[in-house]
Amino acid sequence: MHFLIRLQTSHPNTEISLNYPYMLSAAIYKIIAKEDAEYAQFLHEQGYGKKFKFFTFSQLNTPFKIDRGRMKLISNEAYFQIAFHLPHAVESFVKGLFQSEQIELADKISKVAFKVTSVESLPDPLKFHKDNELISVLLKLKARLITLVILFFLLIALSRIEIRQHTRQSRIA
Repeated sequence: MHFLIRLQTSHPNTEISLNYPYMLSAAIYKIIAKEDAEYAQFLHEQGYGKKFKFFTFSQLNTPFKIDRGRMKLISNEAYFQIAFHLPHAVESFVKGLFQSEQIELADKISKVAFKVTSVESLPDPLKFHKDNELISVLLKLKARLITLVILFFLLIALSRIEIRQHTRQSRIA
């Protein structure tokens, strides 16, 4: 499931760390823990397989200025998207979010509490694709990227050869 989370802080000109994704990740674990502490600890400590968490989130979208290595928020409103693959994670996050109705981003220098103003369910962007279709698209993109990288290096090599030939001809003349 895919959600759009809209947030509001009590006042603009709040500062947060440029490393806020780490803080947002920690806040997501805390929200999940409010509903199911054991599951949140499992996700954080172990995850599935190679520590896959099966959730992801976007950047925090809000106007800001960078001031002394910090993000100074110009607006008191922000939003981000979050997507979950597993139903248990979705359920724990949504229930935990409605228990607290806020998201806190904190580091050693500052702490900002955002009130959750809305949670919107977004359509699944992969809904109309088959699994093998996505793999096919990814493989085509990888093949194109590899081709572009090879062409790039060939162009560099050719330009070096042309420079050497031009230098030799200049010496002869």
